[in-house]
Order: sequence, then C-alpha cells, then structure tokens
Amino acid sequence: MSGKDATSPFRNEQICLRAMEEADLGAAHSLSVAVGWPHRQGDWRAVFEIGHGYCAHDAIGRLVGTAMWWPIGAAFATIGMVIVAPSLQGQGLGRQMMSAVQEAAQGRTLQLNATLAGMKLYKSQGFRAIGAVRQYQGVARPAKWHSSADILVRPSTAEDWASIAELDRAAHGVDRRNVLRALTGDAAGAIGERDARVTGFAFCRPFGRGYVIGPIVAFDEETAIALAAPFVMAHAGYFVRADIPEGMTGLSCFLEECGLLPAGGGTTMIKGRAPRRSGRVRVFGLINQAIG
Repeated sequence: MSGKDATSPFRNEQICLRAMEEADLGAAHSLSVAVGWPHRQGDWRAVFEIGHGYCAHDAIGRLVGTAMWWPIGAAFATIGMVIVAPSLQGQGLGRQMMSAVQEAAQGRTLQLNATLAGMKLYKSQGFRAIGAVRQYQGVARPAKWHSSADILVRPSTAEDWASIAELDRAAHGVDRRNVLRALTGDAAGAIGERDARVTGFAFCRPFGRGYVIGPIVAFDEETAIALAAPFVMAHAGYFVRADIPEGMTGLSCFLEECGLLPAGGGTTMIKGRAPRRSGRVRVFGLINQAIG
C-alpha cells in the first residue's frame, strides 16, 4: 500500500527512512537481486499491493533498505522483505526499519521467518523461535507416486472459497482470506476431498525463477502430497519451489523424489501471543516466506 497511513519519515545521519511507494518497486527489486533473492518485480508488486512498507535511501537517493508488514485482522501481522544493502549490513539500519514497522503495527502479534543473519536482531527485539521452514526447489520431474483411492483431487472453483477460507483459518488461527485471494489471483488451485468432504487445498503460481507451490493446507500429509503432485507433474521440466514447515517427512521425501532439493530455509519467530489453531487441519506449505 502507499504511505498515506504510515508514520512520519525520520532520518538517521545520511539515511532517510520513509513509506514505500509504487515508484520504489523497481529499486526494491534490484536490491533483492543484489542479495541473491529470486523475486521478480511482479512478486514485489503483489506483496506491496496488500501490505505496508518502508524504504531507506542514502544521501544521494539510492534505495539501501526495505521492510514490509501485512496486517491480518486487527490483532495479527506478518513481517518480511527485510533487506539491507550489503555495504550497510551490521550498522543498525535493519534495527531502524524494524522499529518503524513495529511502531506502525503496534498492538498486534507479529510473526516472521528469519534468516540466520537476522536471528540476532529479531531476538534482541523480543521475537522468539516457534518453528522452522525448509525451502525445496529445483527442476521438477514426475515421481513414482500413486494417490490413495480415498482422496479425490480436483481443480478449485469460485464455489470452494468458503471451504478454503475455513480450512486456512483453522490451520493458521487467523482469517487470511483477503491475502489468499490477492496472492492467488493468477494461481491454479486444487481441492482435496474424502467422502465428498473438503479436506485440503493448494495453489501453484508463477514466482521467482519459475513456479511456487503454496499454500498447502490439509488434514493430513497424505492429502498434502496428493495436492502437490499434480502441480509438480504439470510443471515437469520447469523450476519449481515449495516452502514447507520443518518435520513434514513424507512431503519432503516426495519433493526430493520430484527433483526439488533442500535449499536453506528460515526460523519462524513470533512476538506476542500466538494465534490459536483449531482442529486437525495443518499447514504443509507456505504462500511465501514473507507472509507465511
């Protein structure tokens, strides 16, 4: 979103921090490329349109830092796209941007996925680790896998959105339907059913170097794999990525069989009271590491 609802700009020596604007997206994309992130400019635009951001500029106007946050309901938000130019890392700019984000999101529980480099900063600001995310990626290939006859996987339709929103809320403990609708607008969706009951969903959309499978939400890992499998097969020969919570042994083995190999990840951290999840529904794949 634009900066009309952001706090006032502030300066620290020769660095100016202000609300992110649409005109900043090209420079933000270039900064993410400089630190090795795979995001396309379109990926930046997608998260910008549903969130709030800050940009840091140096004395000659170069963009040298970014940080974003996404409100999800009145009591929860996620933080991501926190990037500092390599030449300024370790000098306090990340701390300044995080302070601005937390001031803007005051009163909400905050969650993020931290890189190893960012852990010390986030711990110092009151975040605690609650889990981990593992990134799998590579050129996809079909795997020798057969779905259970009990699981029906079909394309999602507009009529499925009530079920998708209900499952997602049960798995995350917050209502993310607006975020889901915004970020899956150009995605292919799949629904898993057992005995005519919706037991999971997944999406696959263009991202970075190719495609990303996520989110994946389901009652069990067997359904999660059944939901991911058609997307892997449909994109055989293309670069595919999935970000999954740690501990999903069956799903991770399936992804590796399909040519998606471990490629790092992050630590899930939270500040405040964690949302209360309900029932058996679990998150098996993230929509992205920034939003969760």
